[in-house]
Amino acid sequence: MRDLKNKLISSKNTKNIQSKKGKSFGYQVLGFGAGGGVATQCVTFVGFAAVAGGGGTLVYPANGGGGGGGVIFNASSYTKEFAGGVIPVVVGAGGVGVLWSAVANNGNDTTVGDGNFVLTAIGGGGGGGGCQPNPPVTDSGRPGGSGGGAYGQSGSSGPGAGIQSCAAGDSGTYGFGGNGGTGNPGNRTGGGGGGGSGCNGANGGSQGGNGAGGKDIRPAFGTEPQPFYTPTNGFYSGGGGATACNRAGGCGASGGGGDAGGNSQSYSAGQAGETGSGGGAGASYAAGPSPSRIGMNGGSGTVLMNFPTSVTVSVTPGTNTVTAVPGSKQVAKFSVSGTLEVS
Repeated sequence: MRDLKNKLISSKNTKNIQSKKGKSFGYQVLGFGAGGGVATQCVTFVGFAAVAGGGGTLVYPANGGGGGGGVIFNASSYTKEFAGGVIPVVVGAGGVGVLWSAVANNGNDTTVGDGNFVLTAIGGGGGGGGCQPNPPVTDSGRPGGSGGGAYGQSGSSGPGAGIQSCAAGDSGTYGFGGNGGTGNPGNRTGGGGGGGSGCNGANGGSQGGNGAGGKDIRPAFGTEPQPFYTPTNGFYSGGGGATACNRAGGCGASGGGGDAGGNSQSYSAGQAGETGSGGGAGASYAAGPSPSRIGMNGGSGTVLMNFPTSVTVSVTPGTNTVTAVPGSKQVAKFSVSGTLEVS
């Protein structure tokens, strides 16, 4: 990719206020009218991954799995312009699971930067579900970074679209997200699995559809085990499994997607998306409403950035980490929202 430093505006209102040869950054002031200016910084990564929160689910006999959070991933040397010297990082939470007949929640976006200098990974879509009366009025899988799976059975609805690759600028150019699976419209059949950042969710059949696999970021950050990976070992934003009426639920996928509940005459809870993976939630099964019966939460997101050791990298708060790795590199990991400084 062409170095974005070449795109910096040069005019009589523009001056270089800091430059260090051999470093992977530099400051510029971009003029916006008389006496005004916005300080910008070009930061070079040697591997970048931003993962949004996964979609949540509801509880119903044949509802879809939650979609994995959208992923922005670049394994190559990549330079991005940001506003100011302190770069805000927001890590998206997973979508919250909801009760019977409610609309499932999407995951929350993960962002790096702000204003006109931001990268946005889009939260995963919530799983589709049925609403009373009978036959049910159905709610489709929700669009998101990866889309939520569709409701199944007699009221089958449409799957959610994966929209990360449609985002503006670099968020879409380097974006990954799949569609949710389609529900089976037959009697007592399954919903569609949640989409993942690696592919589309499986369609429902006699059983609930499986979630789709997540994105493999090991080409940029190394093979497992790595201290900064989640238990998903280098795969992120897998889709959650879907339920089927009194039959087996679908499996969650690599990348932290949760398994669906199933094979129950009353209630079987799904699994939440893996914390820090951006995985979609597995759908919960129930034969009827109850305040104690609820869908599951999607997994929270994360951000990983690879830098050469020739620069100094600082992160806040202390929950976030910087880890030295072989090859004269260091990886900054954001598991919660905070700030990044590179000097």
